[in-house]
Amino acid sequence: MLVTSLLTVLLTPVVTAFAGLPVQATFLGVDKSSDQGMADSDAVALSQLDAALWAGEELVNVEPPVRGAVAKSSKAEKRHVQILGLQNTGTNLLAAMMHLNFDPHILYHDLSKGHGSSGPWRRGIWKHANLEVMSESSPTVLQEVQEEHAAALVMIRDPVSWLQSMHKAPYELSTCIAGSSWLSKKCVHAVPAGYGQEGKRLPGVHKLVLPNIEAVWNEWNAAYSNATSYGFAGGMVIRYEDLVLQPDETMQRIADFLKLPAPARVRPVLRSAKRHGQSVGHNEAIQKLTEKLYLKEYSPEELKVACSNLDEELMKKYSYNSCNATSLGRLANETAEGNDSTWREASSPIGRHINENRQGLADADAERTGTLTGRDSRAWSRAFFRFFARRARR
Repeated sequence: MLVTSLLTVLLTPVVTAFAGLPVQATFLGVDKSSDQGMADSDAVALSQLDAALWAGEELVNVEPPVRGAVAKSSKAEKRHVQILGLQNTGTNLLAAMMHLNFDPHILYHDLSKGHGSSGPWRRGIWKHANLEVMSESSPTVLQEVQEEHAAALVMIRDPVSWLQSMHKAPYELSTCIAGSSWLSKKCVHAVPAGYGQEGKRLPGVHKLVLPNIEAVWNEWNAAYSNATSYGFAGGMVIRYEDLVLQPDETMQRIADFLKLPAPARVRPVLRSAKRHGQSVGHNEAIQKLTEKLYLKEYSPEELKVACSNLDEELMKKYSYNSCNATSLGRLANETAEGNDSTWREASSPIGRHINENRQGLADADAERTGTLTGRDSRAWSRAFFRFFARRARR
């Protein structure tokens, strides 16, 4: 009886925590078991996709919400568009924003939509392809977007931020981010020109060996910046940061570029259930960008390596300054201050106690979210109950 009561006291907050957890969206390379059905309805878990879209993540099989007017309206003036950009640059966010604000004026070219024409979709190329490689090895693949006079809308992202996003969700570059030397070792892209209609690598296209993962950002974006050289009727580069921080102005620029009427009021992507203010996902994305929180994910040495491998001129062209002396100096100072604080905290009895409790919290949270992998499950159980036992004794 006593044991049952103790377990009830200890586990009640855990059960409550689990009950309150939001269902997480599924991402490529994490869990493919629930891919099927994610696009079955426009209403599928939209609120749960909000944060991921604003963060620039690439979601699997998620259809942007399409309003009924798209398929029914045949008289509306239409523009052919192909969205391009590296993974984790916000291509899905742009697609969702376009659907919400410019339908029924847009016909989207996209490889993932298969053959022929259906609703607003048309045959296109893999949106993450290197245009130069595709043009040299499989030029006929670009033929349809060229014949339809499609314009290219290209998403680009601060490379220092993009690198950390790729480190977490690498997609085709999984071998490039393995190990502690991931910023300096060779990077092999298995499908630089993307895939054909059957989901197979385009014939005649070989793996591309690059000196490092930073070269992917350099070479892909250099080609994207000259989309008209590869047969597109026009090309517009859109910074992910502008889409997040200035969505109204960005939609206006797109309207001007496509010669379409600008939306009277820009509709934000997937607002939360609350009817006031912006969604949590949007606010989090704004904070990460304005405070440059991604810089803290580097050590000073890692940031120097990354910056030395990035195309300085291309970064200047798009006003990216994460590699300037101020950013490098600030990170070095914050790291030094953090190390000093950690040493002082750990060297005192009170500090050791704080660290023990902090570790208990971290272990419990990791056990709850399933982020701790590759260790013995019994060790997690022991850490979990040690934390709650200490909590019960207080």
